[in-house]
Amino acid sequence: MVNVFSLDARTEFFDLVCAGMSILAAARRVGATHGTGRNWWAQSGRMMTVDMGPVGGLSDPAPTAEGPGGPGIEPG
Repeated sequence: MVNVFSLDARTEFFDLVCAGMSILAAARRVGATHGTGRNWWAQSGRMMTVDMGPVGGLSDPAPTAEGPGGPGIEPG
C-alpha cells in the first residue's frame, strides 16, 4: 500500500530539517520512512546537510548578525 502525505506533512518535514533535525528524525516525526524523507529532500533541491548523528541539520544555517568572523554589515 502506498502512503500519500499531505502538503502539511511535507512542509512540517522541511521545517524540522531546516530547524536542525536529521532527515531520519524529521521523517519519523511526520510518519514517513527514512527513504521517503530522503526522496523529499532530494526533490527539494538537495540542500547540503551535515551528518551530525541524531542532531543532523543544514550545513550552512542562516547567518547571525555577528556572522562567523565578527559584526555583520550594518544596513545603510
